Amino acid sequence: MHTATETTSNNQASWRYDKVLWMILGIALVLGVIYNFAIVPGLGPDEHRHFNYVKLLFVEHRLPFLLPDGSEYHGAHSFHPPLYYIYLLPFYIVGKLLPGDAVWHVMRLGSLLLCLLALPLIYQLALAAGGKRVAWIATILVGWLPMWGMTAGTINNDSANFLAVVILLWLLAIVFPNDRSYRSAAIIGIALGLGTLCKATALLCGVAAILLYLWLQYGKDGWKSSHLWGRLGTMLGVTILIAGWWHVRSLLMYGTFTPLPPSMPTPFLPDPKNGMLILIMHPHFPEIFGYANLKIFETIWAQKDWLFMSSPPVAWHALIRNGIYGIFALLAFAGAVGFFVQKLRLQHHRETIQTSLSTQLAKVLSGAVFIISWLAVLQVALFWHWGWAEGGRYLLAGLCGFTIWNARGLSFLTGKKTVILFAIIGLFLLAINVISIYWLLHYLNPTYSP
Repeated sequence: MHTATETTSNNQASWRYDKVLWMILGIALVLGVIYNFAIVPGLGPDEHRHFNYVKLLFVEHRLPFLLPDGSEYHGAHSFHPPLYYIYLLPFYIVGKLLPGDAVWHVMRLGSLLLCLLALPLIYQLALAAGGKRVAWIATILVGWLPMWGMTAGTINNDSANFLAVVILLWLLAIVFPNDRSYRSAAIIGIALGLGTLCKATALLCGVAAILLYLWLQYGKDGWKSSHLWGRLGTMLGVTILIAGWWHVRSLLMYGTFTPLPPSMPTPFLPDPKNGMLILIMHPHFPEIFGYANLKIFETIWAQKDWLFMSSPPVAWHALIRNGIYGIFALLAFAGAVGFFVQKLRLQHHRETIQTSLSTQLAKVLSGAVFIISWLAVLQVALFWHWGWAEGGRYLLAGLCGFTIWNARGLSFLTGKKTVILFAIIGLFLLAINVISIYWLLHYLNPTYSP
């Protein structure tokens, strides 16, 4: 008889031979290249600022900074730490040797590589959480999204943040689920430190994942263990050694650990500076709260204006767009129903299924990171910058948490027909990419390109 741990180990060892996974990766690669050339250079989110960061590193060998008037020196993005931009330097050097706008497309390939590397790791997390068919659905629900394509097809550090968070989850759930050594703690600290040097949100997701990881490893009374505290201290200590200097630099230069740009609160609510309680008690707050959650959900899948969003609006455009969002909502709802029905059935029959720690970690950690990412984006949208209400792209780093749980619920509902569901979802996602690419080429580029 095989134990749950042995089964999980065997599954993880076989992922390299899964032809469906390689098909998923191949199509994701093609989509990333298409978006690379479909999006006009500089029209990705803050893309000029990201490009100028790399250029500043190469030309002046210095990090970006804010001028006394609050503007950015040479237009380089001053908010983010440097690891992603250092990584892009070789791509910049090669691209500058080529004519025209080639440097943009070569640098964008750096983002594509990072985004592609994350997909096999997501597959392994989903494989541990629910098996091969769950892994297929969970992986295409990330890698075949237009939002994934935009992240892979433009110059932006969301690609590095995406890979960094997924690597950390993979280390915790797949590589070190039962490892309580200080060596593993140091490696986890290195991963979190490097992720923090890509984008600060990696620290938020990473610390939450680490705390849950230790809780599941040691149990509810684990806080009494000096060994737990020693490993936690090692993880955080290594993280600080690697990434702390960036935030100390910000503190010395600007008087704050993170130089946030000026706040832009929603015009429909009181300024948060007047007090959070006043804002929350405002009669419009429930409506704005619901609207923000709706828009975050919509912009997880594609940029807000990629699905037939035009000015002036056209009725049939809105019909198609709302239909697409409706299908995503239906998938989310069906997955949730499947998950809870499965739980209720197990409780009703008093069945207990022994699962490996790796399986528990894959499910719990990925789900927690997605929830934390969502709450962070919502908090920023409501209390600091209303633009984040359409910031679903910031959830890409933790999106595998949603797709794994959703795929598990859908797989339970469809049973042996999960393969058919996988094919239907895949065709639906490819159709959405066709729509997005068409709209980019025929409306957005002519309307907004220089």
